[in-house]
Amino acid sequence: MDLKQFANQAEQHLAAKIPNASGDPEYSTAYSLAVMPRLLHKKAALAVANSLFESTIFSDVSLALRSLHEHCSLAYALALISEHYSADSQPSSYSLLEKAIEILDLTVIKTGTPIHGPDIYFLITHIEAVLAPLLPCSPNDQRQFVAPSVAIAYPIKTYSSPQSIEAFQINHLDVEVPCVIQNSLNHWPAFDENCRRKWSVESLRLRIGCRWIPVELGEKYTDDSWGQKVMRGVDFIDKFVLGSGEHSEEDDSSSESIASNATEFDNQSTQRKRAKLSSNMAGKLRIGYLAQHDIFAQISSLRDDIAVPDYCYCSKTSDNKQSEAKNGKAQLSDPKISFWFGPGGTISPLHTDPHNNIFCQILGQKYLRLYAPSETNRVYPFSNSGGGMLGNTSQVEVETPNLTSFPQFKDAKYVDCIIGPGD
Repeated sequence: MDLKQFANQAEQHLAAKIPNASGDPEYSTAYSLAVMPRLLHKKAALAVANSLFESTIFSDVSLALRSLHEHCSLAYALALISEHYSADSQPSSYSLLEKAIEILDLTVIKTGTPIHGPDIYFLITHIEAVLAPLLPCSPNDQRQFVAPSVAIAYPIKTYSSPQSIEAFQINHLDVEVPCVIQNSLNHWPAFDENCRRKWSVESLRLRIGCRWIPVELGEKYTDDSWGQKVMRGVDFIDKFVLGSGEHSEEDDSSSESIASNATEFDNQSTQRKRAKLSSNMAGKLRIGYLAQHDIFAQISSLRDDIAVPDYCYCSKTSDNKQSEAKNGKAQLSDPKISFWFGPGGTISPLHTDPHNNIFCQILGQKYLRLYAPSETNRVYPFSNSGGGMLGNTSQVEVETPNLTSFPQFKDAKYVDCIIGPGD
């Protein structure tokens, strides 16, 4: 079935199946507008759903609200597709399809598509097939990946080949000693020289270029000027990865800003999404960073290019014993998968995560510095000064520490490393 036929059938099916609005007049208004025939009605329906989303704290977003947003987004996108194929449309113009895929990606990011996921992903796949050949040519960029210019002071234990699960658990996980394991990802399709799925900046540009993704703007999420907006993958790569960045006064009208709590992602830390937005960086270049986003759920074809390392299914022996005592057997949860993609010079502030991390590098190189939990007071977390939502983050700028304000930082012990592809 082609895109036009599917859109026509899906539009009829959606109009015939209106969920229960639960007595909420705004929900009823949105659903009523979504079934009206004109494009502007469906656009208005989505505006109502967006307004409800933006006025709701993320933890309070209900399944009913997610379903409403998804329903209105699908109705609007289907109408845009139908308009594209109508006799009155300009066949050479693809702006309606570009708008449709933007609408669909935004509801994927915001809602997780609890009801209409299969229809939405079918539409996205077929719109991508139309739009991908129309992407602008890649900038003629011949730059090479450059190693971070940081001297390694206290090297992390490094292995040149994969370690057994037992050795990893005994020598590292149980005793909380980090390590680097080299040459352990070579079997991933993302590294296969003979596979069309091998990753490069150019191949990712082609594969995510039509899709809309959440990009962090600003040097660090601890800065007042930090913000986030959703933009096309091709614009992110051309402007921030292959380009030199973005002037803060540039018009953001082509992208949707994410400023409300309701648009956080289920698997992301609250701290990163609630940083204060500001415009006090006029005239300066901003760094763009696709950070801590589960792009593999949003763009499932990329998920086939990687494999979850077996080490992710280890847990500390002490945790296993507690689980066995409580449940009769050890219980392992599925690992959470996130994705980071940014230009050289991208910096994440010193912070702690709620889970152990298995960090896999595919392209480029990255400097990592790790402090043990015993060093917490010496790195001055915001939580020590009532830092609230930034409580997991250090107040110290590690690159240029202010030892007058944070004198104990000079005594904090750490280990560090530079990891590269396949580590």
